[in-house]
Amino acid sequence: MQFQITCKHCGKPFGIEAQQGQTVRCNCPFCGQSAVVATPMAEVSERQDAPLDVRRQPAVQSARPDGWSLGRKVTVVFIVVLFSLIALSAFLYIIFSAMSN
Repeated sequence: MQFQITCKHCGKPFGIEAQQGQTVRCNCPFCGQSAVVATPMAEVSERQDAPLDVRRQPAVQSARPDGWSLGRKVTVVFIVVLFSLIALSAFLYIIFSAMSN
């Protein structure tokens, strides 16, 4: 399939031959600079053999409504465990140093 693209370096349009959904490395015929081009996928509604009731679903939101992502939870748990270990170490140091005197 033929795709029309514009060079990012010189701004001149040229055509490339590629399949839909393919990533292609090409050289501009005008300035010679190389470029990586990702061709678009075919839309479901554009195909003739697709049923009419098939529609694109909206993207699923990855963030939770309360704003607590997995990375934030892991960070909070790590800090709580770290401070717990520091407090336990300090407590045991005080106990054993008192016992040795």
